[in-house]
Amino acid sequence: MDPAAQQSPDQTSLVPAKLKFRRYDMKKLLADSELRRKLIVQSTIATQAREGIDVSEAEAQDSYYVVTQAERAAFLGLIEFRTNSGGENDGRHVEFVRSLQSIAPTARIDVTLREFESIDNAPLAYDKLSLIGPIFRDNPKLDPTYATAAVGLQTSDDSRFVRCHWEVLPQSHYWVPFSKGGAFCRFYSDTYLRVKWKDDGAEMKAWAGSLYNNSHWTRIIKNTEYYFLPGLTWPRRTARGLSVRMMPEGGIFADKGPALFPQNEKAGWYLLGVVNTLLFEHLFTARTSFSWETGLMRSSPIPAATADQMEQTVSLAKALYAAKETWDTGNEISTRFKRPWVVESRAFGEARRLSKSLDAIIDHEEQLDTELKAKYDRLNDLVFRLYGVSDALRAKLEAAIGERPPELVWPQLEGKDRDQKRREHVDRLLTYLIKQILVDDEDHLVCLQRVAHEPPLIERLREKLSACFPEQDPSSLETE
Repeated sequence: MDPAAQQSPDQTSLVPAKLKFRRYDMKKLLADSELRRKLIVQSTIATQAREGIDVSEAEAQDSYYVVTQAERAAFLGLIEFRTNSGGENDGRHVEFVRSLQSIAPTARIDVTLREFESIDNAPLAYDKLSLIGPIFRDNPKLDPTYATAAVGLQTSDDSRFVRCHWEVLPQSHYWVPFSKGGAFCRFYSDTYLRVKWKDDGAEMKAWAGSLYNNSHWTRIIKNTEYYFLPGLTWPRRTARGLSVRMMPEGGIFADKGPALFPQNEKAGWYLLGVVNTLLFEHLFTARTSFSWETGLMRSSPIPAATADQMEQTVSLAKALYAAKETWDTGNEISTRFKRPWVVESRAFGEARRLSKSLDAIIDHEEQLDTELKAKYDRLNDLVFRLYGVSDALRAKLEAAIGERPPELVWPQLEGKDRDQKRREHVDRLLTYLIKQILVDDEDHLVCLQRVAHEPPLIERLREKLSACFPEQDPSSLETE
């Protein structure tokens, strides 16, 4: 025999000429959320066929749900279909039958019972569970994956131990920043309160120990090992919604202002972005009624992110924080205050008259609000993708979420028109100038009427006001 004939034939010659190879996009295949179901259903049909058992696709679908999702439950929301006539003509009867027949079952919510196991010890509406149950199942809990959640100090006597920062002398170093909840404001909120913490809180600990039948002070002064660390905090009780903000180091947090202590700085900014989004708030409200408790925060799901997704989230969170922090430099009651907005040259450019300055600063505020909204919308888009929410599910979730407070650079004046904001700016300018008059006076006492050689308050105020707008005639300035 020819030795060449004894060699193995060319492998390509074994492939039939009519057989064509197909290229598959594996990324696209794996992205199909129904891939697992399709594979199991087709495998079930093929396996049973080899045993001589004819199984329909509908029967294979049933077996898939039994094996992978266990029992399912149906909830019926029929209240909205109730009619005044009652009896057999009550709309609830009709909708109940339609739901059983699967004729556009708008009132029926099908839920897999295992979804209830995904959410720990929390009351949850069945209609929300069907939407968000998989999110809890597929994502790790906030604590301990990304941060530690803790409640803090309860003074039990705020009038004794708590002050506003302007009530405390700068040299009184034992009055430290105190995060105690506050108004609704995402990303940033000034820590304007101070709490007395002298000699490691000796006075407060003694006071706490005398309460509740001389119990130990740790009953109301909790988690002291986290005091003075940087983190995130939020108001525990508010009807407007969840609003988490940065908490700088060097302060103490309260039971009404619990805190998160991230594993590192980047994790802190990432959490700040995620937890302030509409989706995360919806996940929270599904388990509470406007009481943002630490336990629920601790067990909330936080999505994993790629390095690029992490950077995008951190960048947007920092931008939203910075815009509000910078704006607060014109807020006289803020610890970051420098000068009133209306006389801050960087905000209103070349405006030299009061009226033009007022218009310019309000225009500037509106521009900042537009930029904040765009960044906040981008952040929400990003977080929906991080949680793996499809467009169809997102539409349902957004309908369930409804309208939420907008992202504003000056949320305290939300809903005010331009005229109201103009008056607010002028009021703040005048109070600022009066304070400067008191500070500049030799004995810090200023009379309303002329006394001896000292001019009255109104004359001093006119001088200060004219100095703010030197190119404007003083009479027209006062008229404005």
